[in-house]
Amino acid sequence: MMKRENWQDVTAIKKEQVYDMHGDLLTRPGPRLTEGLKELAKTLYPDLMK
Repeated sequence: MMKRENWQDVTAIKKEQVYDMHGDLLTRPGPRLTEGLKELAKTLYPDLMK
């Protein structure tokens, strides 16, 4: 994604703030949804989610 053509002006690409996450944990309803939310929180707020 970081090297896609015409994406060099996207702010997240410029700042290297693009993260890969397991999509099933966030898109499939069920008990693993909470695991996905925790993973998302750890990615976005690593200092708060130690």
